[in-house]
Amino acid sequence: MSKAAGISRSEPLRHALQRGVYGVGRYHATQFCSHLGLRPSAKLGDMHPERQEWVLERWRSFLESEELPVNDPLRGIEKAASDRLVSIGSWRGIRNLKGLPVRGQNTKSNARTQRKRRQSSAKVGGIWAGANKTGKGMHTLACSRPAGLLAAL
Repeated sequence: MSKAAGISRSEPLRHALQRGVYGVGRYHATQFCSHLGLRPSAKLGDMHPERQEWVLERWRSFLESEELPVNDPLRGIEKAASDRLVSIGSWRGIRNLKGLPVRGQNTKSNARTQRKRRQSSAKVGGIWAGANKTGKGMHTLACSRPAGLLAAL
């Protein structure tokens, strides 16, 4: 798959624009196609090379004229928003930091994606970050309190 400016030539134009640029969704990709009078199902690879360059040039100017934050600037904005939530100690920030679902979803049987992300980010140098010397998780630390402490609680 050859790519020009991060846009696939073998996919329909609307899909290629969405996948090629982080932060561009269906709305802006379709709006761009209608702005140029192109079919969203047209493939960039089926066009004449001069037409391809013309479309890519218009795509760059479209992104600049819309003043959309895309790619790295958008990632920076999202990271700053997440960091702000963590710094003020909000519930969403704490859930985000722990790698749990933020919007009130159940975690007993769902939230597989978030749990996968949490596990992969918690693993440091082949050892789980929350493991004690026996290699068991943090839950064993909470259960292995001396009897005197349990009676005091």
